[in-house]
Order: sequence, then C-alpha cells, then structure tokens
Amino acid sequence: MDRRGIEGRGERANGARRGGGERRWVIRAVAGLGALALFVASASGQQWTITELQHLPGVPEAQDAAYAVNESGVAVGYCYGHWAVGWVDGLPYELGRSHPDAFDSPGRGINDSGVACGYYEAHDGLYHAFVSQDGVATDLACYSGLTETFAYGINNAGVVVGGATWGFTDAVCWQGDQVEPLYSDPNRAVDAWAYAISNTNPPQIVGYVAWWLPCELQVRNAVVFHGNNVVEYLLDPNLDSVAWAVSDNDHVAGQYGNVNGVRAALWRKVNGSWQMTDLGAGQASGVNRYGQVVGHCGTEAWAYVRDGCGWRALSDLLDPNSGWSLFWAWAVNDKGQIVGEGVHNGVGRAFLMTPAGCRGDMNCDGRVTFADIDLFVAALAGESAWGCRPCPWIHADINGDAAVNFADIDPFVALIGTTCP
Repeated sequence: MDRRGIEGRGERANGARRGGGERRWVIRAVAGLGALALFVASASGQQWTITELQHLPGVPEAQDAAYAVNESGVAVGYCYGHWAVGWVDGLPYELGRSHPDAFDSPGRGINDSGVACGYYEAHDGLYHAFVSQDGVATDLACYSGLTETFAYGINNAGVVVGGATWGFTDAVCWQGDQVEPLYSDPNRAVDAWAYAISNTNPPQIVGYVAWWLPCELQVRNAVVFHGNNVVEYLLDPNLDSVAWAVSDNDHVAGQYGNVNGVRAALWRKVNGSWQMTDLGAGQASGVNRYGQVVGHCGTEAWAYVRDGCGWRALSDLLDPNSGWSLFWAWAVNDKGQIVGEGVHNGVGRAFLMTPAGCRGDMNCDGRVTFADIDLFVAALAGESAWGCRPCPWIHADINGDAAVNFADIDPFVALIGTTCP
C-alpha cells in the first residue's frame, strides 16, 4: 500500500557515480541565478492525470465521494447512503462495519499507516464514530451522557478528532480507548466540532465553536483547539467562519461569511498571529504544506485548486474528451494529489488527480536528467518566481521539508539518472 518512492529508483547508483560533475553544474547554475530567472517554460499549464475511484461491487449505484487521501495516494470516502470505502490504486475496499446493520457510513480521514476513521448510522438512528484498520472497524469510546459520535480526522500518531453530541456538541479527541473533550460547554449554549488534526507535536486541531443566538441563529467561529476549553480564534468572532483542514506547517483552510456571501479562506501563522487570505467565493476544504488549496466554488458548482498557477477549475485541467465534470475537491496531500467527487460519463464517481512527474523531475518527462538542472535552479528563487509552469514548484523540494533551498541541491544531484515511480 506504501507507494511513497517519490525520489526514484532503478538507476540511483548511476546517478550517484556521476554526482560530482553534476554538483558542479548546479553550483555554477546557482551563481547565475539572476539570469536564469528569465527562463520561460516551453509549455503552459501543468499536466495532470485522473483516476476514477471505482464503485464498490454489490452496492447500488450512487454518487461516490473521496474525502481524504494519505501520502501513499490511498483515499477514503463514501458510497452515498451506503458504506465507508477506501481505494488503493483506484480499486475499492470496504472499511468494515463494526455493527452488522450499519449504513450511511462515510470514511472521513486516513493516516499514512492506512488507519481510517469515520462514522456510521446504526439501526437506532444514531451515529457512531469508528476507526478502521485492514478492513476491520472498531467503535470509538463515548463518555457519560453522549448520544452520538462523529470522527473526521486522524493523524499519524493515531489521534482521532471529531464531535460528540449530548443535545449540543462537544469537540473531542480519541487516543486509544480514551476520549477527551477539547471544548465542552456545561451551560449547553455552545456547539463545537473538530474537523482536522496535524502530524506536528503538539498537533494542531482545527474546527469551530458556535454560540446559539436568539431566534435559533448560530454564529460559528473558526478556531484552533488546545484542550480544556482553550481555543485560538482565527477571525473576528462576529463573522461566521469554519476551519476545515490543517497542514503540518500551520496552513489552515476553511471559509468565512461576509456581506458578499461565503468566501474561501487560507490562514497562516506569522510571527505568532494568524493571518488570513481571502481566496474568493466558495469553500476551501483541503490544504497541504505547500499552501496548495482545494475546494468548491458554490456560485459555479465546480471543484478548484489554487497554487502557483492561481485559481483553476479542475475540469479545465483535463482532456476535454475525458468525460469528467468535477464539482467538489475535498483534500490534497503533500504530493499535490487531489481527491473529490464528480460525474464521469454521466455516473457519479469519486476521483484522484495526480500531477505529472515526481520530485526532481522539473520538466515532467518522467525522468530526472541534465535537462532538469536549469529548472531546478530556477525553483531555488522561490515559488512566486517559479510562477505557472508545466511542472509544480514542489518537485524541487527534494528533502521533503516544505521548502526549496540549498539543502535540496545534493539530494537533487543524487536523483539524476533516475526515473519516476
């Protein structure tokens, strides 16, 4: 299931033997960085492939959706009205049912070990959170007074976050067989939901808290949870806002409301305070360490990605004859792979989109060669200088630290002569 061999295989030894000369090439190129900033790619727009995530056999036809994807490209999601599903290489597997008559059961999160989480509706009409490993689902614990539980996110340490209801909703986290409230209002005047958790130590957990106002009005506030009812507000509490996703380096994606309607938002912590960028109409559902944002534009009903090429409808990145219409992008991993839902040849299907190439392959021809050296050096000038080219800037982050700098030079040289997985 682990397909993370992004650095390339096969001809690594040949690349290592040639490393000294290639390192000198790169050093000379770095010295001429100013001149190389004028480089213009020979093609415009990035190249993508799309994989239909197949429908679970034996399940009635319904709209499928993929809600999360890990760094191996394994996705989890939902056959609407039916069961939680995972996909490996586009092929489906059932996440398992901890209750024999469970239904309406979406898979909402997955970590890099392939452990998934979600929730299901039981015969009593109540929802129950679960974790799933190797196709076996296990219910998550409740504490006294809870009636329903929902799991939305899981990190690589196995910590799960979500919500638990008892009339109002507490934001909660599970670790092993223990459940702890992140935010719980004893006066039953506040709802709180946790939607995503990072892999950092300590982890960042995001979601919202909401106060009920007269006339059954509710204002949500996007927050970072710190436990024991301690939160950081991401925006003015008078503006309705939700945080849906968090990366491992303090990027938070979500939405907020103003007089112009619902707006997508990207928050980043700068000098100890959260700064927001308005991304335009719609909702931002996913974000990775490179600040690539995916989501949905409600006014146009299309899935989008925002990166160095600006705002782009995902459907526009595909062959016009592909048969796809993509209307929601839910998540993006650090390789730039995007999952979501759409319609393929008239049938509702989940999808996985993958950018061409791999780390070190700066021209997206499937290989790391001398032809990539000048492009790699151009990437050292930064993402804004890179702009919109056939290959994404993140291919130059060879050591995977979410930055492109001199620390990537030696790893890049070691890749020369390899092919993409």
